[in-house]
Amino acid sequence: MSRSVRSFLPPSSHQNDGIWSLGENESHHLSKVLRLEKGAKIEVLDGAGGIHQTKCIEVARNKIQVQVLESIGAKSLKPSVHLGVAIPKGNRWEEMIRPLTELGVSSLTPLLSERTEGLCKSKKWENKLKKWNRLAVEACKQSGNPWLPDIKSPQQMEEYLRASGKNTWIGSTSTRCSMLSEALVNQTISILIGPEGGWSEKEEKLALERGARAFSLGPFTLRVESAAVSALAVARSLFLR
Repeated sequence: MSRSVRSFLPPSSHQNDGIWSLGENESHHLSKVLRLEKGAKIEVLDGAGGIHQTKCIEVARNKIQVQVLESIGAKSLKPSVHLGVAIPKGNRWEEMIRPLTELGVSSLTPLLSERTEGLCKSKKWENKLKKWNRLAVEACKQSGNPWLPDIKSPQQMEEYLRASGKNTWIGSTSTRCSMLSEALVNQTISILIGPEGGWSEKEEKLALERGARAFSLGPFTLRVESAAVSALAVARSLFLR
């Protein structure tokens, strides 16, 4: 009996005749790791909302071809949530990509703050971005999320704020904070999560002057990755009620 598995193929690689060749890495994983056989059903996600039910028609070491049986377009996630997160030290940035993708983050931007402990500002990002994208693809396949988040190059907070729009919220330890649920009247929300120790006074003041609203996730101090995942989960769960 054939089994169903998930794979990934971006729209730019789709062929019009309904016979698709999966990428080399995807093909190798399916044929050598999962030992996929001809006739197996494969659910192919394209990262742009497309979910394609396919059947394997050719299996080789680095080449798997599938025939598209049915394609559907998933509804876009509402609200659209964009996260700007101060880069934490170590590999914690990469560790948060998976749960944020599983929860349906729309875009993810690493922020260089005054207290950034992670990657240095002069670092070349091309290889890092490729790895981050691969992690997001794996999370999409595991969770079934057909929307691949847009993971951007690191930015300064001021640059992020210029493009974030009016519905922007900044995590704060201040006692004068609003509820994050108030942001859900709009369909797009930008959320800023600060570094270990919080934003500097200058950074928080800049965000508020640019129209951002401060919010809190509770009385306790959260790690960067905990705050990012919690804020996204709050936005998603409140909208579904």
